[in-house]
Amino acid sequence: CDQVDSAKMPPVKEPWNVGMLVLGCRNLPKLDTFGLSDPYACISLLRVQGQVADQEFLQVDHDVSKVSGKEKTSKDQTKATIVPQHRTRVVRKTLNPRWAQIFQFREARDVQLRQDGTLAVNEEKVPISGRFPTRVLVTVHDRDMMSKDEFSGRLCMELKPNEAWEGEYPLLDQRGEPLVGHSGEQATILVKAVYSMAEYLDQAATEKHVEEAANEVCKCSVASMQGWRSSMEDAHDIQLALDAKAAFFGVYDGHGGL
Repeated sequence: CDQVDSAKMPPVKEPWNVGMLVLGCRNLPKLDTFGLSDPYACISLLRVQGQVADQEFLQVDHDVSKVSGKEKTSKDQTKATIVPQHRTRVVRKTLNPRWAQIFQFREARDVQLRQDGTLAVNEEKVPISGRFPTRVLVTVHDRDMMSKDEFSGRLCMELKPNEAWEGEYPLLDQRGEPLVGHSGEQATILVKAVYSMAEYLDQAATEKHVEEAANEVCKCSVASMQGWRSSMEDAHDIQLALDAKAAFFGVYDGHGGL
C-alpha cells in the first residue's frame, strides 16, 4: 500500500472495460459415443467496423487448435478463425458444466465486412472503444484427448456501452440455428457482462484503511487502499466464528461491476 508512484499511472485514452462472468451451460449435446463431454468455453471480443448483420458473424470462429495444442486436421475456408482471448477450465464428464469464472477485457479484435460479403478479422488487438459496436463471441467445445476438440455451441451477443446483461441465452449451431441438447431441449449458456468506462482519479487516493479482528483462537488484520480508481472496487470478508472449529477469510478483486 505504501508504494504508489504517479509515473505508473496507466496511460488510458479509451478507458473502456468489459467484465464477463461465465457461469456455465445447461443441456449440452452429447458428442461422445461412450461417456459424457469434457466441456470448456472460449471467449473473445470483436470490435465491429461498419454495418454487419447477425448472420455474418457465423463466419467468425475460434481456432481451438491453439488452445488444445492439437493442430486441426482440416480448416474451414469459409471461416475467419481467431485465437481465443480467454478460455475457461475444462469440466470433466458433464453436459451441464459450471465454470463460474470472471474474465476482463480492455482490448478486442477488429472485424470488417469486405465488399464480397466475407468478414476480415485483424489478429492484432485494439483498445475497446465506446464509439464502435462491440460483440462478445463465446464458443463451447468438448475436450477430446484422442482427436480434435468438438464444437458444442456458440453465442455472439452485441454489447452496448454503460449497459449490463445477465441471463440464460440459447446456444446456436454452426448454421445459426438453435442448438438442441442431449435431453431434446434447447442448449443454453449462463453469462453476465458489464460494458463500462473505467474511471480514474487525477491523483491516487493513498489513505489506508485498516481493520482488525480477534477472538480467543486467532487474530487478524487487513489493510486496503483505493489507488487510482474512482471508487474502491475490491472487498474483503472476515468471519472468525463460522462454527466452533472454522473461520473464513476472503479477499475479492473487483472486475468492472461483476
